Amino acid sequence: MLKEKIFKKIDESRDYYVKVLKDMVSIPTVVPPGEHYKDFADYAKDVLKEIGLDVTVVEVPKDYLEKHIPEMKDYPRYIVIGKLGKKEPILHFNGHYDVVPPGAGWKTDPFKPTIVDDKLYGRGASDMKGGIVSILTAVKAIIEAEAEINGTIEVSMTPDEEIGGICGANYMLEAGVSKPSYCIIADTSGYDRIWIGHKGVLWGEVVVYGKPAHASMPWLGVNAFEKMVDLAKKMIATLKPKVESKVTKYETDVPEGKRAT
Repeated sequence: MLKEKIFKKIDESRDYYVKVLKDMVSIPTVVPPGEHYKDFADYAKDVLKEIGLDVTVVEVPKDYLEKHIPEMKDYPRYIVIGKLGKKEPILHFNGHYDVVPPGAGWKTDPFKPTIVDDKLYGRGASDMKGGIVSILTAVKAIIEAEAEINGTIEVSMTPDEEIGGICGANYMLEAGVSKPSYCIIADTSGYDRIWIGHKGVLWGEVVVYGKPAHASMPWLGVNAFEKMVDLAKKMIATLKPKVESKVTKYETDVPEGKRAT
């Protein structure tokens, strides 16, 4: 059967996907600010081509960066997309290639991947270059198994998920770079679970103005921080109950997961 053939191809690809994961983890795509994105995009492009996909690399326009992440505008952002097929429906697989700073406490170099007890350690090995490699391995196996595709398989690798994704997946959709019919995101939610939804987010910006004064005469000024604390208390008291009153109709693992926060 086709399924068994595909799984056999995956098993046979172990050396391949271990190498690709090592290579990807070795590229320190740290955000903020967004380092080595070009190095990753170039590598990902070559991998997708090697698998057999048509590849496009899209650079996010500088004016878009200036608008949304002005403090990081000098670090280019790239979206890498590979396609197999030319018709609808489009099944889209997405993964983000940015990683958070490694922090302290590592026993190994976070950007020199190390295998211990059949586990690969390195920054981004789980979140989420491992997810990206799982996508690549699956698509590679589908192609090698000569599966008939009644539509299009699309694979994207996007930046900046760890800081909100505005100049990554958001731009990809907003600019029409991809118009998928369905999407699967291989992030680190657990290999034994398939999630069908995700909480949204509502962003707001509040500006509180004060009045400067010399430290020797503070009574002449207005402390904006103190005013902000007062405002935050009022917002928590009035808005938080309204937010928490929202309950999803979908089932969740724990009851707390059904409620907005």
